[in-house]
Amino acid sequence: MFHVRKMTKTDKEWHDKEIADAVAAAADPEECPVRKAKRGRPSVRYMLRSPHPLSDSHIIVKKVKWGESAFAGLYPIIRVSLCPNSTN
Repeated sequence: MFHVRKMTKTDKEWHDKEIADAVAAAADPEECPVRKAKRGRPSVRYMLRSPHPLSDSHIIVKKVKWGESAFAGLYPIIRVSLCPNSTN
């Protein structure tokens, strides 16, 4: 569902802005910045916080595609009709 990847230039800019906003909000909670939504596909990113060794170079991102569902247990019972014209 998630994977860790090295930061791109865009990720680094986002990371630096998030850190700066957090510092500003801690200093003055009344002045929280409001951002406008950007065009394009939204990306879900999570930061690794220090003292994690990869906090300055990597981020956690959500995978774009979901894997196939792996259901636990037996397969559901499929009712097979012997007469194609029957209604039961």
